[in-house]
Amino acid sequence: ETNASVPIYNSAVILILIVSISSIFISFFGCCGAYKESKCMLGTYFVLILALLVLITVGAIIGMAQGVGKLTSPFLDTLSKYDPSRSTAIETTWDQIQTDMECCGVNWPKDWMDYNTLYQG
Repeated sequence: ETNASVPIYNSAVILILIVSISSIFISFFGCCGAYKESKCMLGTYFVLILALLVLITVGAIIGMAQGVGKLTSPFLDTLSKYDPSRSTAIETTWDQIQTDMECCGVNWPKDWMDYNTLYQG
């Protein structure tokens, strides 16, 4: 099987896990602070929620600044490795994407001829 991972997806998964686990711990301060009516815990909760909001906003801005163009190269790489005679993750994923999106290629159908030797005429 071909190893074709997209590093930006791996980073995104790790980031989402960190934010999710952090949210659980931050929620603990909010719940305990409200239950015990502790100004210190509620203040900590407010500061942590505010910091999380700032981090998420900065992350979204950085993600949008990089744009979708960063994903083009890994997609073209897997497109060049596509072989319909095999049944690996690459073939399954490309078949599913093209079926669901009702399209072909990364940018246009000509990508198949440009990047995959099996389809060059």
